[in-house]
Amino acid sequence: MASAPRSETHTAVPALSPERPVIWPPRARTTLSNGLEVVLVESHTIPKFTGQLFFRSGNAVAAATAPGLADMTATVMRTGTTARSSRQIEEDLRRMGADLSSGAGADTSVVSFAGLVDFSNDLLRLVAELTQQASFPADEFERERRQLVEGLRIERTTPGFLAGERMRRVLFGVHPYGTVSPTEEQVESYRLEQLKDFYREYYRPGNALLVTVGDFSPQAMLAQIEKVFASWTVGKVAEAPNPALPELHGRRVYLVHLPGAVQAQIVVGNRAINEYSRAERVHLQSAQRGAPSAPARLFQRLGRCAERRGGCHADRDVLRTRPDALDRCR
Repeated sequence: MASAPRSETHTAVPALSPERPVIWPPRARTTLSNGLEVVLVESHTIPKFTGQLFFRSGNAVAAATAPGLADMTATVMRTGTTARSSRQIEEDLRRMGADLSSGAGADTSVVSFAGLVDFSNDLLRLVAELTQQASFPADEFERERRQLVEGLRIERTTPGFLAGERMRRVLFGVHPYGTVSPTEEQVESYRLEQLKDFYREYYRPGNALLVTVGDFSPQAMLAQIEKVFASWTVGKVAEAPNPALPELHGRRVYLVHLPGAVQAQIVVGNRAINEYSRAERVHLQSAQRGAPSAPARLFQRLGRCAERRGGCHADRDVLRTRPDALDRCR
């Protein structure tokens, strides 16, 4: 049944509802005697807790000699300790009903974990073992290396990966940020001892930030953390190389030829913000949350034009923050 036509046309924009205050959950911050920074956030909705142990060193610190080494280190670290094999780790996680993963980006390496609060001490002990006593099994290293080589072979046949790789090289040059991933030859040249060296050098408490959120008392959780991580050896960490960025002048077009490709990837970009001023925060939030900022409107309009012309597209605007955001969250 058709609805009756409206007698009035609403032209005025509805008034906004009253502003509601944002109530952040209680947070506690402290630094252990060995330099480990700890942030505890209470959330009593469900009897679980989640955490992330960040290290302020990632692929950038080794990009000049072994691109992707931090990511490989984090992956293989997850597969065994001096006290537990890979299978034992998986069995213990199932027993606790917990999840644990590890990885690395350009400037950070991270161990992420989540589980029931009742098993928080056991889970923290496992995290401490992995970050202090990883065994780096040779067979797991070889398996991960083979998988990475296969993944790279596939990536280098996709327009999106090659376009992003060229864009990063143009914007950042020889700076570590200009390296997206290693080549197959570089991965083949990895040696297990390189992973162990990276682990010993950068997995240090003074280079780490532990954030936990969940249904716990901050005092009780801090006591568990101090007990588990107190014996972690203190050590200094070298800073990542920071060569000068290339100068960018005017507009440039770069073409990457991929024989046999049935799709084309177009990437438009530039280096953006490097400080968190108020104006930049507003722009960053509007771009990421889909508010009608100028870049968001532009890409939405381009997307609609492509749809009308029958083209396939995946339009989006991305504004990435500086990697030192962890330091700004202290």
